[in-house]
Amino acid sequence: MSTRRWAATSAVMGLVAWALAQLGPDRAELGRALGDPQGLVDSTGADALVVVAVGALAWLCWAWGALGLLLTAASTAPGWAGRLSAVLLAGVLPAGARRAAAVAVGVGL
Repeated sequence: MSTRRWAATSAVMGLVAWALAQLGPDRAELGRALGDPQGLVDSTGADALVVVAVGALAWLCWAWGALGLLLTAASTAPGWAGRLSAVLLAGVLPAGARRAAAVAVGVGL
C-alpha cells in the first residue's frame, strides 16, 4: 500500500466530509425532517425536504466510500484480520468499486 496515495485519498475524503458539513443540512434540521417530514413541508415547502434528503443521501454515500477505503486498506493486513476485511469488502463494494479503491490507496498496480 502506498503511503502517499493513502494520504491523498484520506485528504480528499476529509475535504469531501468538510464540504458536506458546510453545505449540507445540520443535525437539528435532519432530526426535524425525520421526526415530522409533513410539518417541514407545510412550513417551508417541499424543496426543504428534498434538500435534507439529498444531504442525508450524500452523507450515506460518503460513509459507504469511507468504509470501502478502510476495508481495502485493512485487507492488506496479514492473518485473519486481512482475510476478514477482504470478505467484508467483497460484501460491501462491487468488484469495480473494489478495484477503484485499491488503485486509490495504492494496493493495486
